[in-house]
Amino acid sequence: MNVALVNTNRIKPPIAPIGLDYVAEALNFAGHHVEVLDLCWEDDCDCAIEKFFDKKEFLLIGVTLRNTDDCVFTSRQSFLVPFSAQLAKLMYRAGCVGINFGVDSGDERILKRLRRDFTPNDILRAVRFCKEAGILVMLDLLIGSPGETEVSIARTIELTRLAKADRIGVAVGVRVYPGTKLENLIEQEGMRDGCVGGNGPFDPIFFLEPQVAPSVFNLLDKLIGEDRRYFFFDPSRPTRNYNYNANQLLVDAIRKGYRGAYWDILRRCE
Repeated sequence: MNVALVNTNRIKPPIAPIGLDYVAEALNFAGHHVEVLDLCWEDDCDCAIEKFFDKKEFLLIGVTLRNTDDCVFTSRQSFLVPFSAQLAKLMYRAGCVGINFGVDSGDERILKRLRRDFTPNDILRAVRFCKEAGILVMLDLLIGSPGETEVSIARTIELTRLAKADRIGVAVGVRVYPGTKLENLIEQEGMRDGCVGGNGPFDPIFFLEPQVAPSVFNLLDKLIGEDRRYFFFDPSRPTRNYNYNANQLLVDAIRKGYRGAYWDILRRCE
């Protein structure tokens, strides 16, 4: 089988798509022919895509998305909006057992402010279709973007409960990449007080809405309680950390033979 794997990440400095390497290695080991297009190193992405796929036929094309502010998109349409019950069924039949949706928020005002083209109802519908098809679902949240309030945080957590996702990742603070619309928004509205970091080329900048910064961890702890579906790192409760870096539970599970998405490995380890 001819397989094309495409890395759309344009982050600077360039970072090798390790996940894509793992997939390519496994496919090669299984006897498939794999070609990789890494757009991180291309000056003209449109030209590189056209040249790569010219006069080639691939039975399967895999695309990796990571740090989506830096990815190359040919369309602004999100994956959530056209997601249908039929697509979920087809994905399950093709072998898909789990999907991680980066929904960021469950509050309609915040989603609009982040320029997302989907609504809270789109999130609920996508999760429902997946569950009906037998696909596990994780929702990833970004709490603390510009304009975040305690009310919008509460609405977001409530929506994830209504969705009945299998796991929910809760990240506090939003990374600000140079040249993005988020950076422009922060500069234009005078919100630099919410930024930390940026003291050098290898010190990333993060933003946390000053209005919720003093109370965000206590509020999330109150809203989430002891619900084990939520992966939430509170600096005062490091045992709840789900950071994949140096996560001993994850390390031990992989050593024992667990494989798959890290969030699903942690789910199965409970």
